[in-house]
Amino acid sequence: MSFVHPAMTGLKAPLEAFSPAMTGLKAPLEAFHDATGGNLQEIAELFAAMSGQFLPPEILCQLMGVELGGGEGLPTASKEQLLRGIEAALDDGDTAEKYAPIIEAQTGGLEARRELARKKEAFEMSEEVALDIEGRLLQRMKADEDLKKHIAMGREVHDAWRQSGQDLTDSAYFPCVVIGPMVLAFDRILAGAHGSILSKEERETMGLSELDDSVSFVLAKMQKHRACLGGKVAQAQAERIAWIADEVTGTPLPADILNNEKLLASTDSAIAASVNEGSFQDKVESVLQDVSLGTSDDRVKVVEGMIATAVASGASKAGATDGYAGCVLTACVSALNVERGIAIEGGAADAVRAVRRKIGDRFFRKKWLPLESNPDIFNGLGAQLGMPPNVCFHEVFGLDPDLLAMVPSPASAVLVCFPLTESYKQKATSIQTLSSVQGLYFMRQTIPNACGTIALVHAYANLPGGGGMGGLRILLGLLKAMDSLERAKALEEDESLAVAHNDMAKRGDTNVAAFTESGPKGSFNAVLHFICYVHAQGKIYELDGLKSGPIQVGEGSAEDLLGVAAAVVSKYAQEADEVRINLLALAPAQ
Repeated sequence: MSFVHPAMTGLKAPLEAFSPAMTGLKAPLEAFHDATGGNLQEIAELFAAMSGQFLPPEILCQLMGVELGGGEGLPTASKEQLLRGIEAALDDGDTAEKYAPIIEAQTGGLEARRELARKKEAFEMSEEVALDIEGRLLQRMKADEDLKKHIAMGREVHDAWRQSGQDLTDSAYFPCVVIGPMVLAFDRILAGAHGSILSKEERETMGLSELDDSVSFVLAKMQKHRACLGGKVAQAQAERIAWIADEVTGTPLPADILNNEKLLASTDSAIAASVNEGSFQDKVESVLQDVSLGTSDDRVKVVEGMIATAVASGASKAGATDGYAGCVLTACVSALNVERGIAIEGGAADAVRAVRRKIGDRFFRKKWLPLESNPDIFNGLGAQLGMPPNVCFHEVFGLDPDLLAMVPSPASAVLVCFPLTESYKQKATSIQTLSSVQGLYFMRQTIPNACGTIALVHAYANLPGGGGMGGLRILLGLLKAMDSLERAKALEEDESLAVAHNDMAKRGDTNVAAFTESGPKGSFNAVLHFICYVHAQGKIYELDGLKSGPIQVGEGSAEDLLGVAAAVVSKYAQEADEVRINLLALAPAQ
């Protein structure tokens, strides 16, 4: 198939005199149209399966003689328009025997996918099944060796605080202030367990395919039971979250307190009132602007201390608990609400989030620092975000086969760092990409210097099995239904990732001042750029946040990923006359 044809200039291919190949394709194409209703996205997938090229909507519409229009959503194609488009793209040597099986497979696969979607939508989880899953979640978490390592790190921080001799009632020394709020991010620790809790038989019953991520599905189906405070499922959930909180922090909380709706509402109101108070907000602004307090990190810790004080005070006023336990309680409630799908508008979470957004606006938003292409830097950032301990980044010392063979196999992802030129940026905005690939996670880059973290997110999100226990796991689940630009916007709003990114950037040897003091404010003035190569479903893809979507660069198994990526990089190096290229491979830890 090809796309150089009179139809591309607006001339319509005749329908009265089909070619021999088209005559044999007419019936399967009509069946495909009957199944899809002329859905343009599904037609684009058909063209891609037949030709190996994924056409943008405007080209596809031009090929079929469909008016794209300027309204919301994509138009549909009539049966005649679909036939016209296929006829226009067929070459003289094309045969019905070659393409009919592809069309039939697309039709059959479509029906199977839709049936699974209907099955998932219709599935209703009983209280008995939800209670059983809650029990299994707790047992799985208690036995999980990776989770034990995460727990041990958190507990070590809290034990050191208690043994430091500092005033344990002074919020300035609370672990969530000194280390950062992510030390109490129980929601991120908890999410991973949901992804592996279902058996193969349960997945089939619920309509989940092998490619479906069960995290968001299980969360959604259990919400109604978890939101029923006082019920058995809600109590079991509270006991599980109280257990993880105690294990990480050494702060025992009665599970009953997490199911006391009146007490939790009172606590939330008290915290929100304190944080929203005018004097509190004025002091936040003053602290953020007061350079005499030290670096941005120093000032952030002062504000985090103010937040911790307000949280502890609110929990105490409501009669829930005192001191640091109030911070732990609030973190538990946050985790509960995420799993229950509860968002309290105007509550404590919104108030705290608004303060942290001020921190981001002041220090981090559009001011991300560049990451070094250094395995220690990426392994450190990966550890903060929950990268599973059985993989790590290895430096690739060269593109020769002998040097590639030094990297443990198979590689799960390959990160490439190279100088970012104007010509590359211009090409990135115009190059044709795939709009989406089933089972492949992709996000755009809208933040200068965030390419390193975005490359790591691409590596993390496309790990076989869906990644590690914490960090980005819950965020990726929540972003699953978003498109690549919506995901980029969500990254802009996630201050915790900006903090983690910049913290690791400062540990490298790169002169970050050269990146922050040059170029117009908010511009992409970075001089280095990271992209990622991953393997999915027998194909190798390039994931570059500056481009509009993934690009297929080859085919092969997971064992072929590093070699294919190296070949693509080698070709680019020759064409661009560039030798300043570094590679990191995410591969088994040794």
